[in-house]
Formats: sequence, structure tokens, C-alpha cells
Amino acid sequence: MGKSGWQYVTSYEWNLDAVLDGLRRRVFESGEYYWPPELDRPTSLEEFDAGDAPEGGTHSILDIVSVVGPRDEDGWRTLRPLTAAETVRVFGTGDPTRADFERSGDARWAAGPPLWWCGYAVALTDGSDLTEVGIWGFSGS
Repeated sequence: MGKSGWQYVTSYEWNLDAVLDGLRRRVFESGEYYWPPELDRPTSLEEFDAGDAPEGGTHSILDIVSVVGPRDEDGWRTLRPLTAAETVRVFGTGDPTRADFERSGDARWAAGPPLWWCGYAVALTDGSDLTEVGIWGFSGS
């Protein structure tokens, strides 16, 4: 199937681990992820996490299981928030809005993540307050 790029925008929360958990739960419950037709889908996210994911992944945020710090290396199945410098480089501003996120597709994909099976996160503003989190990455094989 090959690797897939994916992206999401979700409500802002200070705790990125909680954002990841909520987004994974939302995507799992929606069924909007790849699952091989010959395998039975798990009935809960807990069952999914306890079992074996399909060898080629789900091509979604479900393939990401942990958050690392902004200065940590990108790693297998990790989500890393952008540093302030990366945010400016990718979005042209330190306080990107949802419109900036949606417009920046090419810049975001060109910026990485450099590895498969990892993703990036950036806090988005409405011009003054943090309102959402933009998340994107690559997974699958």
C-alpha cells in the first residue's frame, strides 16, 4: 500500500498526551483508518492497543502512541511538537492559525517528519488565544 500522509485539527488542550489520546479515540471510533479486510477489527481502542496492529499500519494517527519533547529526536510511533523556530520556518509566524495550517500543506510535508511512523504537532491560535492543535505525519508501509 505504501506510506500515507495524514493530518488532523482538534481542540486545543495544554496536555499533548491528552490531545493524542482523544484524537486516537476519535479516529478509532469513526473507523476512518485502514484495516486489512482479512482481519477482524478490534472492538475498542484498548483492544487495538493491546493487540497487534496490522503489519502495514493503519495509515492514521492510530499508528502514533507516544509524545516526545520538542527538542527530542523524531522516533518510531512518536508525536513531537514543533519548536518555536520550526513553527516560524514552516508557517512564517510563531502563532499560526487554522488558516495558516490549511494553507501550509506543502511546507508542512516538505518539513518532515523525516521518518515514517512519526508526526508533528503545532498549537493554533484564533489570532490571540490557543484554540486548536494541528497534527500531521506519515505512517504505513
